Order: sequence, then C-alpha cells, then structure tokens
Amino acid sequence: MTKYLKIISKFILGHRLIAILISTIFIVLSFAPFNQFYFAFMALIPFIHILNNTKNGFKIGYFLGFVYSIFMTHWLAFNIGTNFIFATISMILGALYLALNYGIIGYLFTVIKKYNKNLALWSFPLFWISIEFIRSYGVFGFPWLSLGNSQVKNLPFLQIVDIGGIYLISFIIILTNILLYKAILSIKNSNTKFKKYILSIALLIAIPYIYGIIILNINFKIAEEITFRIVQPNYGSLDKWKIENRKKVFENLDSLSTKSGIDSIDVIVWPESATPVHIRTSKYRNVLEKLVKNTNKILITGSPDHYYINKKIKFNNSLFSFVKNTGIVSEYDKVHLVPFGEYIPFSTKFKFLKKLNLGQSNFSPGKNNKPFTIIDGNIMISPMICYESIFPQISINNVRQGANYHINVTNDSWFGNSLGPYQHAAQSIVRAVESKRAFIRCANTGISMVISPKGIIKEKIPLNIKGSFDAKLKTYLYTPLYIKFGNLFAIVCVIISVIILGSVVLYQKMQSSTNE
Repeated sequence: MTKYLKIISKFILGHRLIAILISTIFIVLSFAPFNQFYFAFMALIPFIHILNNTKNGFKIGYFLGFVYSIFMTHWLAFNIGTNFIFATISMILGALYLALNYGIIGYLFTVIKKYNKNLALWSFPLFWISIEFIRSYGVFGFPWLSLGNSQVKNLPFLQIVDIGGIYLISFIIILTNILLYKAILSIKNSNTKFKKYILSIALLIAIPYIYGIIILNINFKIAEEITFRIVQPNYGSLDKWKIENRKKVFENLDSLSTKSGIDSIDVIVWPESATPVHIRTSKYRNVLEKLVKNTNKILITGSPDHYYINKKIKFNNSLFSFVKNTGIVSEYDKVHLVPFGEYIPFSTKFKFLKKLNLGQSNFSPGKNNKPFTIIDGNIMISPMICYESIFPQISINNVRQGANYHINVTNDSWFGNSLGPYQHAAQSIVRAVESKRAFIRCANTGISMVISPKGIIKEKIPLNIKGSFDAKLKTYLYTPLYIKFGNLFAIVCVIISVIILGSVVLYQKMQSSTNE
C-alpha cells in the first residue's frame, strides 16, 4: 500500500497540472447540475498535497482558482446580451479576478507552513472560510463558488446550514479533505493514527447527518399556508422587447395566469422584467389591474421602472405587487446590481465611466431593501431579483424583519442551456434551508420552482418550457440560529485566522531579529 502511495505522490508532484485538474473536476461534479455531492469531500486532496510540497502557494492556489472559476463560470461567455468576443473576454477577466481568492489561500498556507506544516494544514479550512466570507461582500461580492453550495441535493447534511450558514458547510467539507489527507499520510507510519483520522471523519460527517435527520422529521409550527401560481412565460430576452411582440407577451402571461384552478390560489407570480414595458407608467398597466380585478388575486411581477431626480432620469430593476381596486401596493427596487451587466461600478463617482457602452443596462440600485406585505398586510415577502438570491445576508436581513416567504424573480435566459441557470437555481435551496422559510423561484425561461423550508422541491418547470403550476406552501414560525446570530461562525473563522497569521509572522520576525 505504501509503495503505491509513494508512486501516486511522485506522479502528482511531477504533474501538478493534472493534479489540479483532478481537484477541479471533482469539485465541479459536486455542483448542479451534476450533483455528485460526495466528490466534494475528497476533491481537494491533490491540491492540498501540492500545497504541502511547494514553496509558492500563491501560484498553485491561483492556478487552481483560475481553472475552477473557468469551469464554474464559463457560461458567462454565452451571454446573448452582448457580443461573443466581449462576453468571452469578460468571463476570462472574471476568472482571473476570482482566482485571486485561491491564490491568497495558497499564500497564507505557505506563510504558516514555513513555521509549522501541521499548523498550516489545520489552518487551511479557517483561511478558506475567511476568504469565502470576505468575498461575499462589496461591489464585486460573489459567493457563487462557495463549496457549501455543492450539497443542495444532500438534504440531511444541508440542514446544518441553519446553524452556521453556508460557511459551516464549506468548513466541514474542507476539514474532511484535510483529515482524509492526513489519514493517507499516516498509513505508512502509524495504523493507530490512521484509525483515529477515520474515526474523526466519521464523527465529523455523522453529527450533521444526525442533526439533519432530526430537523427533517420535526413538525415546526406553521405561520401561514398560501397557494401560489408560478408563471414561466418562456420568452427570449431579445424577442420579448420587440414592439411587434408586446401584445403577444401580455396575452401569454394572462392565459398562463388565468388557466383552470384560479379560484383555489392566492398569489400569482411573474418573473423578472416579465412586462416588456415600464409597467408603473405604461398604458399596459391596465392589463394587470384588469387581471387582478377579474381574478381577485394578488399579482407579483418584475418590471423595469424609472423616475426623475433633479430632472435626471434613473432606472430601476423592480418588483411590484398589484391588488384588486388599488393597483400597485408594494414596490421593491433591486439593490445588489450585477456589475458590468446592470451598471458600471463606481460610475457615480467617476463620471467618465458612464460613457462606457459594454452592452450593459444602466440601472440605479434601490434603497427600499426591506420586505413588502401582501394579503391584508399579514404576510411579509422577502423580495430578491435575479442573482440577489446568492447572497445569504439578504436572506438574513429580510427574515429578521419578519419575512414569511422568499420570492426570487429572475431571468436566466441570457445564458441559454449552459450550467449557469442550474447553478443559480440550486442556491435557492440553500436560502430556504438556512432561513427555514419557503422559497418561490419564478424564472422567465426556467428553472421555476417552489421549495419547502427544509429544502424539498415541491414543484418545478424545467428550463426552456412554457407553463405554470400551483403550489400550496407552508412556512414556519421557527427562527433558526443562523438568522439569530448571522455569520458569527464565519466571523470567528476570520478572527482565528488573523490571530494565527499574526502570531506566526510576529514569531518569525522575532526569530529573525534574534539570529541577527
């Protein structure tokens, strides 16, 4: 056994590119739409082995990060909203930027390794989580690649997300990789150590599973049951905006909304920018008001909007709710806009950036980032537009303000049949489980679905299919620890990482001064 391990070790160290590709492929296969979640628990072993035997951790980490980011975000090159060359360049630049996160992780590992190899290995999960957490904030925040998102089909294990968030899931995955690596190294020296590592892995994985099984079988107190009709019009993003198609778009939406069974539902939901006009100020607003009057149902729809400030026009990506005899009663304007897709970052400070035309929209971020009420003001909705659903802090804030349900309206048609729509949809499951609130996802071309507070998909419409479905959803009064304490676990990881790094750097400086 030891002989074969030495051969494999020499092969990996001599073929670093192959080793990194193995790690990357295993990680990618654990994510949607492949959902081979078990690969995540062993995927990083080749990468860790290389890091543990190299002097340039940044280079190795950066290379893994670049390959991983290319695999996971290559769908950005399929964006039909711009030309292929620019979309491809944007995708590559994005991967080069995202790779910095992993380069930093590799660099920190190397810094600690110079002091103590074992400490570097045990610090690795802390460094990884710290970077995952930090990169979820700011203009270019992008938690899309968080390892914890690989477990959306591993529902018993995923339930622990309601304690420490997606970062706790990632931490357990990475720590398992470290323990497996240590177990492999111990085979040639100590059978006792090998058994200890295997036992540690068994306990590390068993505890979340036991917790998850308990949660999945608890009957939580129900806050409210509402029946939603989810409409997926399946109109192409470019075709929808052609003036000659406008009437057909509204007729399509109306027919899907009013099909048989309308009497048994409470709320109709249309996707992001469902209306090919600025509905608040358009004559077509009458179509929506007529729909809610005739059906006596609430309608929630995405639509672009605009307003004037100091005679200057501002555009919003918005969500409206309509009720009978009143019209619009709630509006939410998207807060977290897609950089370079919906606006140019820093263009408010540097005016010359506004002149750039990269095929992007020119939306302004909303200020009304709070839930809105429906059904006589008794039910509060946590609104999310498009990729806002990938940010856990939005889920936390909305539920803390009393949100009973999450509604995410989106339009992933820009990226066709790529992996993007599947990866995006999968993260809705995490938002439901971490907050223990039902999640409604309404997409223009798919994937539309409704998810129980425990992460079970109740109904869905696949990609590129026109249709609608009704779903009676329960939501809970239970408030999980993650909502109460937020990202405390991730913050603790950051603090410990800083302490370890600071202590090692200080020690090395003291040693250097002593030697002099």
